[in-house]
Amino acid sequence: MIRFRPYVALRVLALCLLVPALLTTAPMLPAAQEREGEPARVGLEEEVEVRIIQVELTAWPGNDNPEVCLDLNAADFELRVNGMPREILAVDRLHEYGRLLPQGSPRGADTAAAAGEGDLEASASLSLDSPSPGRDPMQFVFYFDILHLNKHIFECKGMTQPLVFSWVRKMLEEEFQPGDRVMLVSFKGWPNIHTGWVEDREEALVLLEELENTPGIMFTPEPQRLDRWMEGWMVLFQALGLSPGRKHLFHFGDDMDWNPTATDLNRLVGRAQANKVLVHAVNLLWHCRGYSIPNALGTLPFHTGGRLFGGGQTVSRAVSTLRRLQACRFRLSFRSEPGDSRRRRPSIRVTLNREDVRLAAPASFQVRSPSMDERTQALALLPRWEQGLRVDVALWPLHPTGRKKRWDALLMAWIRRTGASPTSEALPPITVEARVSNGAKTYASYHLPLAADAMDFISHDPTGYLQLFRVEVKSGDVDMVVVVHDALNRLGASIRTTVSIPAPPRPGTAHPWLLLDGLMTLQGQSTVRPSFTTSFSPSRPPWFLGYACPPLEENGRLPPGWLVGRDGQEGRTVNLSWLGEGWGLDPDDSPCGWLLGKLEGPLPKGLWTFEPPAALLDEKHGTASLHFRIREAEQEEGLGVKMEP
Repeated sequence: MIRFRPYVALRVLALCLLVPALLTTAPMLPAAQEREGEPARVGLEEEVEVRIIQVELTAWPGNDNPEVCLDLNAADFELRVNGMPREILAVDRLHEYGRLLPQGSPRGADTAAAAGEGDLEASASLSLDSPSPGRDPMQFVFYFDILHLNKHIFECKGMTQPLVFSWVRKMLEEEFQPGDRVMLVSFKGWPNIHTGWVEDREEALVLLEELENTPGIMFTPEPQRLDRWMEGWMVLFQALGLSPGRKHLFHFGDDMDWNPTATDLNRLVGRAQANKVLVHAVNLLWHCRGYSIPNALGTLPFHTGGRLFGGGQTVSRAVSTLRRLQACRFRLSFRSEPGDSRRRRPSIRVTLNREDVRLAAPASFQVRSPSMDERTQALALLPRWEQGLRVDVALWPLHPTGRKKRWDALLMAWIRRTGASPTSEALPPITVEARVSNGAKTYASYHLPLAADAMDFISHDPTGYLQLFRVEVKSGDVDMVVVVHDALNRLGASIRTTVSIPAPPRPGTAHPWLLLDGLMTLQGQSTVRPSFTTSFSPSRPPWFLGYACPPLEENGRLPPGWLVGRDGQEGRTVNLSWLGEGWGLDPDDSPCGWLLGKLEGPLPKGLWTFEPPAALLDEKHGTASLHFRIREAEQEEGLGVKMEP
């Protein structure tokens, strides 16, 4: 059987046989005369290059019956390239790790024997079957698109974000199998990979809860620019390609206004194909509407070979379906012709001669190689949790500087150990590298060895250490990159994220609003501390902090905020007061300052939303609601704090 491999030149050597007549009339070849009857070699060589294109595609049976896929072979597929029919050389079935399945079934062995080693046409119709469809471990990437969740709160009488977290939690409890791996990713202006590949169910559940309770994850999104949305997808696909095997990426969002050009779509699909990523989506709005036709949520799933799961299906049901249909992923091979490369976007159309199967395949086979910058960003995107450290980052705008739309802010890097309990073993010296920018301009850059007290906290305290840097930023999208590592790069972690900083508040308004979880010391002065979590114990509920500019009082009193119980809890009033001087947060001559809302007494368990006073809202900046959860477990003690001036 002849096998073609892409981009491999087939070298053909021309061997010339000298007939006896030539031997008698060619005295120039004495060696040939001595070895009469043996062929002589001449210095002629001919090269023939055959370029084989391979694309991956998925067959989705109408009734999700895997037996339908096992009956498919190359004769069922039709291929058109640039609108013209093209011969299919081979159709191979793939398993989850991207390698060809062994010919383990009797039918596969019989077909191979019938084809014969030298019969190219017969071998092209082979259908390699899995001896046990659905047995392969799977890799899942759960991608929480924060900018496209919670978009229909009033229509759905709730938030889709808690819903999707509960669905993923249930999937891990019900469908996670030995050998499976999961990765958690969020998008809020730029993708953040929060975990490496996790193979333990309990560890995955803990990390999922930590992610759900991270500030900036549980929130009502405000209008933000999406100009880097596609760039983020490209870099994420490249980063996922650093891990072998097929990756099933679940894109969680309500829906989105996205109408890509053919060029943009082909770029995304080509990058996904090159890195073995299938994009799937679940229709989150079905549970509240009873019907839903997403605008663009199914675009990437269809073209990458994935699927939009609708009709009220949950993540658990979607994963169960994918596991059952592992035998429905194919690799199609065909010969490229010279005219293909002359087209700007060579098109491809693959169809099946079966009415009971829907085919999800790319529309082009031209893949643009990643740029050096994309490769670098992909490497920086991957956190290296397996190297013993973890870092989270946040940006706290302290007060306006007086310059147009600028804030004096604190970059906060929370550093702690992972994968081990605190021990007496000291860590090697750790360096923190931090960069704050708006994409084009760098606001601040730091390269700082951690002090001895910081190293002591990270080595022996499970809560870790909070390293703070002062920086001046402009309103708008702000990129933050933080890398921590030792001298030999045996320990390290990195994170990159984007936050949207609002313009300073106008007179009579207040924003931004933050959750607080305690106090900290900055340069010898006690002050409040923004929280890195949205999960609190009943006896220690959060405080609320908002930056405001007078006049605010009505009849000499500040308007109160309001707590809304999302799980049926009784609401509460939150009285506000000026934080006052002596906290190190505002210049003495500033008319504006921070408002503090402090709760008295415990809160019942459940999901809560803090609503700032409606009279203080600025319509240009949308809602300022804060969402948090009260859990049964008590909170751990506070973090060690250090600030670089």
